[in-house]
Amino acid sequence: MKEYLENYFKEVKNDFNNISLNVKLVYLLSTLLLVLQHLSGWSWDFLVYSMNGEYLFEGGLFMEWLRPPVASMLLGFPQLVVSRSMAEVVFVVFVSTFFLYSSYRICQEYDLNLSYFYPILMMPATIYYGAINGTEMLSLAFAMLFLSELDRERSGIWLGLTFLSRYTYGIIIPLVLVQKDLKKSVKTLLVSAVPVSLWVFYNYIATGHPMKSFANYLGLNLFGRSIHDPLNPLNLFIIGLPASLFLFLFLKGELRNEIDFYSNEVLFVTGFAVLNLLLYFVSNPKPLRYLYPMVLPVAFFATKAIQVNDRFELSGYNVESKHLVVVFSAVSIIAASVIVVVNPLPSPQNFKDAAASAEGCMAQSNAWPMISYAGTPTLPVTQDGDLIVEKGYRIIDYGDGIYGGSADLPVIENGSFYTTYGNKSLCKELEPADKSWIETDLNINEGVNHTPESYLLSKIRGALTG
Repeated sequence: MKEYLENYFKEVKNDFNNISLNVKLVYLLSTLLLVLQHLSGWSWDFLVYSMNGEYLFEGGLFMEWLRPPVASMLLGFPQLVVSRSMAEVVFVVFVSTFFLYSSYRICQEYDLNLSYFYPILMMPATIYYGAINGTEMLSLAFAMLFLSELDRERSGIWLGLTFLSRYTYGIIIPLVLVQKDLKKSVKTLLVSAVPVSLWVFYNYIATGHPMKSFANYLGLNLFGRSIHDPLNPLNLFIIGLPASLFLFLFLKGELRNEIDFYSNEVLFVTGFAVLNLLLYFVSNPKPLRYLYPMVLPVAFFATKAIQVNDRFELSGYNVESKHLVVVFSAVSIIAASVIVVVNPLPSPQNFKDAAASAEGCMAQSNAWPMISYAGTPTLPVTQDGDLIVEKGYRIIDYGDGIYGGSADLPVIENGSFYTTYGNKSLCKELEPADKSWIETDLNINEGVNHTPESYLLSKIRGALTG
């Protein structure tokens, strides 16, 4: 065992020494940007994953069951030895490092030059959206490992972890069929089911409902969405800037002839792109970050386009590919820095003030993750205001989003960003804010009594009966 570890770390050291200076600089600068972005304020989704991790490992008081577990576990485990805020920084650094490793692995398998691929992959969108919500970069890193071993049954482990990092990646499950061997595809799916089964088992042990997380995710994000965004075709181009400019090189027929478009790796990445685009087209809403998986195929084909030639002629000048990539990576890092600086995350102080205004009582709010993270367990508002106040809850109406500033309720505090309503003589004792969307928004607001399993079954029956 000792000899194996020594050889392994020796191999890792050699691999690191072989990484070009440009790649190391891009990694260090992008990691620094990710950390600075995280420290600039509070992000809704990231806070939820962090509190979910605290709930899983430390008995925290907040849990959103509709979230996949991997990011929460990676955020929660370090909290056993360090503070929650420090664990979050550790997570961000780990995700950035893991992303570099996944890039290295896909370059090994797909005949890509890491010195080209990784700097191209680290586009402004890749960096800005990478860790701001917790799962974009992490899930794509797992997806790259899955694609790098797609011809092996063990790729199922990476597929399962990709899905458990971001449920939308379930769309790429059909890619196992490209193994062109039904038995191998079935085995890969069975392997991918191992980590998923562990999560299902935990759901059952903790709540009595094995499908709790999946049902709540599908209910809120698929069946419960009422927002309908029109497709903005420009998003398909913007997500890959500036790397998408390299794709125009394929207009040259001689370049296309040097690339085998029927190779397994090209077919794999193309299938990955098509499946994720289909998901984006049918999804509601359609924010730019939902196109995050597309940075991979853009970087893949951009790398293919420039690594087939050592130099290119631009405006009468011959430019070496390696110099072009250096300029490209500098532009990307500078652009990402500007975007991060001009788009800071919301300041935490007003959320801390809002949490304090609850005076140690249970609360409901339209900014429930922020208030919960600040120390007051808070649920989304699910009932009539008078009933909530009668139960001793504080209602924190953030930005006049619940009542439009015209609620006929006793006011405890009227801050510049929020209004806190409640009866000072009543106080609901603090308890875990871990009720799911089906238990609160659906069952209470609609007067039904669904379990996660019965809710899914009713949706399936409805789809079959039209």
